[in-house]
Amino acid sequence: MRYPIFLVVGLLLLVASLVRLKAAIEFAKGAERVTGVVTSLVPFEEAYYPVFAISTKDGTDITYQHNEASYPAAWYIGEKTTFLYHPDRGSQVVMIGYFQVFGMAILLIVVALPLIIISAGYYLLNPQRQLLKQ
Repeated sequence: MRYPIFLVVGLLLLVASLVRLKAAIEFAKGAERVTGVVTSLVPFEEAYYPVFAISTKDGTDITYQHNEASYPAAWYIGEKTTFLYHPDRGSQVVMIGYFQVFGMAILLIVVALPLIIISAGYYLLNPQRQLLKQ
């Protein structure tokens, strides 16, 4: 009896994934490409977080600390990378990378699809349903 619940949860997660995917695509379409330069490496325990200085086209300076640390440091001071910046959304900056832009949509769909496939399979192939049809 719990398989219909899993099916509903999977469908809700699929819808949430599609909403997040649509929002990410709209963000990427309306965003400007800006360049960021690593200004420092912030140590945390044994890893290093890169801190970027980003200058937008309208002259706004943004400081961005990346949320992924590494040991040894994956970045060096002075290294440049490209970011997406949406001027209408304040200081929202996203590093260009497939997972950085579409990560939440990917995670939601990775959970949703197995729930939908397995629960729909159990629901459709349930032996009790076959007995009721006879």
